[in-house]
This record gives sequence, C-alpha cells and structure tokens, in this order.
Amino acid sequence: GSARQAFERRGSGRRMGSAAGSDDWNELAEILKDIKDEYPDDENMIVVPDSYTRYEIIVRAMDIGRRLN
Repeated sequence: GSARQAFERRGSGRRMGSAAGSDDWNELAEILKDIKDEYPDDENMIVVPDSYTRYEIIVRAMDIGRRLN
C-alpha cells in the first residue's frame, strides 16, 4: 500500500476549510504522523486543494507536514 492509500483508509477524506479549528489541525497532524511512521522513507506530501481553498489553509497544511521530517 501507498501513503495515499493509508491516508484514505483512515477516513480522512474530510474537508478542511477556513473555519478549521485547532482540533481539526491536531487531527491532521496525528494522521500525517501515523502515515509517516508507517512509511518513513517517503518524504513527499501532495496537497490537492480545490479552487475555493484559501492560500493560508494550504500553507498551514504544508507546514504541519513539513514538521514531521
């Protein structure tokens, strides 16, 4: 399995919008940490925003992923 499949298996197809609270960001960090633990050699994270996603949300998601390395 791939890291992407692992992410999808954890049921996190949930959308994170501009109203995302700290619990949402903490959950994202935990999910990404679990995936990183499962796939320690993978160093890439692909963020696929929709056309309505604010830049700040994309950057925050990337920052959370970057802190895992």
